[in-house]
Amino acid sequence: MRTDEVTALLLYEDFIEQVEYELKKHAGKKLVMITMDFSNFNYINNMYGYKEGDKLLRQAADEFLRGSRGFLCGCRMYSDHFAALFEHDNHNDWLQMLTVNRGDYLRDTRTKFAATFLQLYIGIYFWEPGVSVKKAIDKANIARKMVKGNHREPVCVYLPEYENKYFKDAEMIALLKRSVADDNVVVLLQPKISLETGEVIGAEALARLRGTDGRVYLPADFIPTLESVGYITALDNAVLRKVITILREWKDKGYGLVPISVNWSYPHFLHSSLAKDLKELVDKDGVEPEYIEFEITERMFTNDLDTVIPILKEMREEGFEISVDDFGSGYSSFNVMGILPVDTIKIDKGFLDSCFNNERGKQLIQGVIDIIKKVKLQMVCEGVETKEQADMLKDFGCENVQGYLYDKPLMLEEFEEKYMKKR
Repeated sequence: MRTDEVTALLLYEDFIEQVEYELKKHAGKKLVMITMDFSNFNYINNMYGYKEGDKLLRQAADEFLRGSRGFLCGCRMYSDHFAALFEHDNHNDWLQMLTVNRGDYLRDTRTKFAATFLQLYIGIYFWEPGVSVKKAIDKANIARKMVKGNHREPVCVYLPEYENKYFKDAEMIALLKRSVADDNVVVLLQPKISLETGEVIGAEALARLRGTDGRVYLPADFIPTLESVGYITALDNAVLRKVITILREWKDKGYGLVPISVNWSYPHFLHSSLAKDLKELVDKDGVEPEYIEFEITERMFTNDLDTVIPILKEMREEGFEISVDDFGSGYSSFNVMGILPVDTIKIDKGFLDSCFNNERGKQLIQGVIDIIKKVKLQMVCEGVETKEQADMLKDFGCENVQGYLYDKPLMLEEFEEKYMKKR
C-alpha cells in the first residue's frame, strides 16, 4: 500500500481499497467514516512556513486520528483534507470520545499557532448497509460542510435531510465564487442623512450578486447560506475592495468624501493581525481609514467579548470607524455598551417598527436614544420610511437616519449624481 510522505497515511486510492477490505473483515460490525479539515490552513503555511504546516498535518494524523479509539485506516485526500475509518461499539460513547480527543488535540496545537484561530471541522457518517465507500465519504463530507465556518459547533453527524441543503448551498457558493472572479459583486450605496441639515453624512455599501444569466440576487438569497457555510468573509472582502476603489475614485474626482460602511462578520476577528492587515490595504490605495466604517452585529458581543474587543480597539487606533448594526433586534446588551470600543449605534428597523405605534414603545425609543447620547456615541436609525417616524426621531434627539423615506440603495453612478457632485 502506498502512503503519503507527510502523514504516513494511505493515499486516496489505496485508502478506498483498504476500506473495502475492512468492510469485509468487519462484516456486521459498527463502522463510521469521518472527513475533516482545518480552518486557515493556507494562512498557517504563509505565516509559519510549509514545514510547520506539514508538522501540523503529521500531528493530526498521529495524535488525533491514530490516537482515537477504533481507528482502522486513514488517508490525506489532499492539502489538509483527511478521511478515516473507525470501528465503534456505541454511537454516543464513540462520538463523545472523538469530541474529547479533538478538544485535547486542539488545545495543545493552538498554542503553537497563536497568530490565527485554528479550528478542526469534522463530518461523521455512521455506516449503513449497502452504502459504497465513496458514497460514505461523500456523506461525511456533506456533514463537514454543514459546519464549515461554524466555530462554535464544528462537528456534525450526517443526516439525510442535509443532502438537499448541501446542493442548494453549493449552488450559492459557486455563484459567489463566479461573482468574485468575474467582478460581478454589485455594490449599491444607501445614503445616511442628517436630520438636522438634510445632507448626506455617509453611506452603507450593500451587496448584490449577478449570475451569468444577468439575474441579480438579493441579500436574502445568499447571506444566510454564506454565513452558515463560512463563505461570508469572501463576500465582505469583495465589498471592502470595491468600497476602497470607490473612495479612491471620489478622491481623484475632487469630491468631498463621506464615510462608507461595510458589513463585517465574526470570522474576520479570528485573525489577530486584522487591524494591521486592513490598514495596509487602505494605505496601498491612498485612502484614509476614517472614511471606512465597519458594521458589526451586536450578536458578536454575546459570547466573544474577549476575542472581539481587543481587535476592535486596534482597528479604531488605526483610524477606522466602528458601528454596531441591528441594535434592538433582540440581542441588545446594555451592560456592555459602556465598554464597547465603537463609534456609532445603528438602531434596528424592526425595533423602530414594533415600538412606533404605541406610547410605551415610543418611550422606549426615547430611552434608547437618551442612553446612546449619554454614553457619547453617535447614532443612526435604520429603516425610516415615513415622515411621522422621522419627525418623532428628530424630536427625540436622534441625529442621523437611513431608509426609503430618503432614498433606496443606489447604483454608484446614481449615488454620485445625486449626492457627491454637490460636495
